[in-house]
Amino acid sequence: MLIGIDASRAAKDNRSGTENYSYYLIKYLAKIDQENDYILYTQRNLPSQLLESLGPNFKVKKVFGRTLWSQWYLARQAKKDKLGVFFVPSHVLPFLYGQKKSVVTIHGLEYKQAKNQYSLSQRLYLELTTWWAQKKAKMLIVPSEASKNELIKFEKTPTDKIKVIPHGIVAKEIARELKHQSSNRAIHKTPYLFFIGRLEARKNIFLIVESFLKYKQEHPHDGLQLVLAGNSTDEFAAFRKKVIKPSLFFKDVIELGYVSDEESLGIMSNADGFIFPSLSEGFGLPLLDAAYAQVPIITSNSPPMNEIAPPGSYLVDPNSVDSVVASIAKLRKNEDKSSREGRNKKIEKLYSWEKTAQKTLQVLEKVASQKE
Repeated sequence: MLIGIDASRAAKDNRSGTENYSYYLIKYLAKIDQENDYILYTQRNLPSQLLESLGPNFKVKKVFGRTLWSQWYLARQAKKDKLGVFFVPSHVLPFLYGQKKSVVTIHGLEYKQAKNQYSLSQRLYLELTTWWAQKKAKMLIVPSEASKNELIKFEKTPTDKIKVIPHGIVAKEIARELKHQSSNRAIHKTPYLFFIGRLEARKNIFLIVESFLKYKQEHPHDGLQLVLAGNSTDEFAAFRKKVIKPSLFFKDVIELGYVSDEESLGIMSNADGFIFPSLSEGFGLPLLDAAYAQVPIITSNSPPMNEIAPPGSYLVDPNSVDSVVASIAKLRKNEDKSSREGRNKKIEKLYSWEKTAQKTLQVLEKVASQKE
């Protein structure tokens, strides 16, 4: 069987959620499957570490083109190659490939839940491409029950067309690559809470900072700091000027900007807690990274966060500053870094990229065996 994969996301330099998903899924498909043949379509060179993991049954095909690369150039090449099945790991199924056998991963419908966080053009594009994928793909893969329920609710997608396949743990892969060496960007010895993600309202970053500053007001002698990793936004810049700078504790809010996965692992591992009370997620990969690093977690008591968070996590109302402040206080009172050992064992059993690849391959083979 010939399997084609849109590998363009795996080729990006600064990987985040969907890019890591594509990268590690391809890596583990290569590890578990030496029988089927694969074509990896990309606009640019794939990372050398990924190329080294590929077997002789994997072929990388560079597809040239710029504007409408997925919709025109990729679709034309994939049709020409007469694939047994075409897999798109990032929800954009080309319109010109709609009648062929295909499998698409829908990572989430956050644009439905947080409409004001997307421009009109972004929202229309996501609406259209998601509608097309769920209409024309033979099967859809989603990372959580929450994403499945959203597809059923908003798109009226038949239940039997959706397969829930959770992601693996990015931090575990990074630790292997680094041989468990800590990042040089680990924060100093001052205790800190860590957040990673784009500094935008959908990630609830304003409530996170407001909650932290209120906690500091109530506990001024606690040296706790808040470390934020992720690209900033115009709205956060305005918030920084209006809320953070006038605070007595503005020096305790540390912005790092974008950090690599390697740097993030070092920072996460040394944190006193990971704070992630997001308003909307398709899955929440950073929660798995925090659990793997055996770091206490503060997150939303709503799906999918409460599906993923390990036992002992502090589940909060993501719309309540007081709820988050109370959880920070509990964490500071109860947590002892020396007691973390062994917390990640259950998470490692539940989530792995090898399991993700095995279940994904089953879906691809099932779709390829169907009649047109």
